Amino acid sequence: MRPLILLCLSLFSSLAFAGLDPHLSRFAPYLDKTWRGEFANSTPERPMVDVSRWESALQGKAIRIRHSLNQGE
Repeated sequence: MRPLILLCLSLFSSLAFAGLDPHLSRFAPYLDKTWRGEFANSTPERPMVDVSRWESALQGKAIRIRHSLNQGE
């Protein structure tokens, strides 16, 4: 059952990128991924974390990047 679910998920993700504008195809490896980075001056008492999420938008004609610093503090 698990391989079937993984197969369906991979098919749906490839269909999502099929609608991406050809001019944006170079960004396809970054889409639907979340990136997290810690700042150099981050400490356990005062953590500094940047999180960005890349998504396809406007029916594949644009890319939306959402940033969050310290979860919006």
